[in-house]
Amino acid sequence: MMNIGLRPTIDDTTHVPVIEAHLFDFGGSLYGKFIKIHIIRKLRDEYKFETVDALRVQLKKDKAFALETLAKECPLDK
Repeated sequence: MMNIGLRPTIDDTTHVPVIEAHLFDFGGSLYGKFIKIHIIRKLRDEYKFETVDALRVQLKKDKAFALETLAKECPLDK
């Protein structure tokens, strides 16, 4: 799951886009490493939530949808 944007809920003072990727079921560190990311589908537009907790609730929904989408479009048994 990835965000490409301005992170308006976290920091609405910067106007420099960032890319943040969350890898499911991975606990290591990839800082300083090169990785390849395939974009499968856009989940939703970026939105400024009223609170960080509201963002967390939405991120849980986004994760469920992302996992469902990956299971359908990129099954591991291919």
